Amino acid sequence: MKTYPRQFSRWAVIPFSYTDLPTGVFVPLVKLPLGSYLVSGTVIKETASNAGTTDTVSAGTQAAPTGYVNASDFKTAGRTDFTGLPASKSVIASTIGLTRTVVGAAATQGAGVLLVQYVCPGVEDEVKA
Repeated sequence: MKTYPRQFSRWAVIPFSYTDLPTGVFVPLVKLPLGSYLVSGTVIKETASNAGTTDTVSAGTQAAPTGYVNASDFKTAGRTDFTGLPASKSVIASTIGLTRTVVGAAATQGAGVLLVQYVCPGVEDEVKA
């Protein structure tokens, strides 16, 4: 019987605050290895922003900065899970990041964590029959 290697999933856990994310700028945070599978992701907003009118956070890649999370309200604590995950492994090394958009007065608080789960085929952690 053929044996198949097993891979543990990897987690990138990236804390961020309002000062790390200038408005309208894609901030690269997690570089996924070539050939990896993106399994899941979440933007957790632990401390709500106190910006003026609106304050949103999006997650995605440089090419599609809102591809996984589109305009999650940073003024409300909570979590937003990734949607639109690719159905195949990455054919290029890609980087996941956050983009923040603020309208109105600037914030003086706001913090959260970006969680990204991925698997790298060919990186053997154990072998099972």
